[in-house]
Amino acid sequence: MQILPPPEGAPLTNEGADNPFVLEFPIQDAGLWPATNYSIANQRRRREHQKLTLLLNVLLIGTTKFLRERSKHFWANVNPGGEWKFQWVQEFYSADIGQIVVEELSSPVGKELEVLTSDSYYKEVIGLDGRGLRIPDDLDESICKYQSLPTALQAKFDRATYWMSMASRQWEDSMSASFASLVSAAEALTPDDSTTHYVYCCKCDKMRTHDVPGTTEKFRCSSRNTPPTLV
Repeated sequence: MQILPPPEGAPLTNEGADNPFVLEFPIQDAGLWPATNYSIANQRRRREHQKLTLLLNVLLIGTTKFLRERSKHFWANVNPGGEWKFQWVQEFYSADIGQIVVEELSSPVGKELEVLTSDSYYKEVIGLDGRGLRIPDDLDESICKYQSLPTALQAKFDRATYWMSMASRQWEDSMSASFASLVSAAEALTPDDSTTHYVYCCKCDKMRTHDVPGTTEKFRCSSRNTPPTLV
């Protein structure tokens, strides 16, 4: 897979906004493209696109996200910096990137992304300094390790990346919901080694099922050990 800059003429804005990039990755062609928007090949493309975008959201500093299938509508000032002009608009983006499905990766264009050592990448304060997207030197290795995970572990990691993305999306609407999503992301990575016991609940006055160890204790045990990594 590779990251490419948006095509010439694509809508862009200043540093600090959601600027686009093109993500190319392989899929298994079903030979039915482009019959309909719901073709097998297109559904595979959308699935892999979302999985890899959620993965990059965890591996890269900042927020990497994709447009939702059910886009939002809201009031917006469409004339920033001038006399206010409000319109009811739809959250959407599009650019002429050519064919959506091609036989091979496109030739690299533009400047190469700046690469930092992983130690400095995650320790330095990389903010809105106008230097654009930067990546750690172990990004390729991390992606390869993710793709080589067993199916069950990859699905587990996908659930964690989903909740990490939800945490950033929910931040503006509800900080508590954002924190709850972070908890769900951590719980998605806890081991599934609990056993079910029946305990008597005084409040309910009946026997209830209870996982031992419970969710909180499993999280504590995971925190005391080495943090989960893509190995």
